Amino acid sequence: MNKASITKAMQGKTIVLTGGSSGIGFELAEQLAAKGNTVYSFDRKPFPLQQKGVHAIVADITNDEEVRQGMEQIPGPIHVLFNNAGMMRRGTIFDASEEDFDTLFGVHVKGSWLMLHRARPKLANDAMIVQMSSVHALHRSVNPGLYTLAKQAVAEMARNIAQQEPQYTVKILFPGPVDTPLARFDVTGKALEEKKKIMETAESVAAKIIQFLESEGAELHYDSETQEYLVHEQ
Repeated sequence: MNKASITKAMQGKTIVLTGGSSGIGFELAEQLAAKGNTVYSFDRKPFPLQQKGVHAIVADITNDEEVRQGMEQIPGPIHVLFNNAGMMRRGTIFDASEEDFDTLFGVHVKGSWLMLHRARPKLANDAMIVQMSSVHALHRSVNPGLYTLAKQAVAEMARNIAQQEPQYTVKILFPGPVDTPLARFDVTGKALEEKKKIMETAESVAAKIIQFLESEGAELHYDSETQEYLVHEQ
């Protein structure tokens, strides 16, 4: 599928990460910086801590001009581009509003594409592109419907890039339940209490993701039956 068969240590890299101010993105930024990488976090909110190795770039990734200006702050080359930012809206496809559609496809699909488009001139020749999808994309979940559809779209976009641009290592993540603001969005009461029983911490999932990035795998899938993460070669 791509060059994912080449193991790469996540050390001493210039990493561009979206959605680094909270959730998995925050933990990824902290852990990657702790390993000696330089992380540029693109987010609408500033990075919440003064962390050595983490540089906050306040930008709306759905806005081309803001993404372009953000990329100008990065000296390059970019070794890893990590499209992680996400938003949640629950309900079926027919429950959704036009605003929901614009929000979800704007952040996940357009935002990922804009980051790729603007980062391309600065990508190292053997750069790694990492795309966050979701276990919902594997299951074709009815609810959240539009979120699932958007996550399927970004996974296919990443696979398309892997096929067209074999010089890059492309990796796709399909995480399961993680205790983040996104996962808790619009979930309350007993439903939240039940969900908390199966959610992992963002810290532990971020560690698994980094281990996967250093592996030979191309995709990381959460298995809902075993509640384990499985590495797929393609």
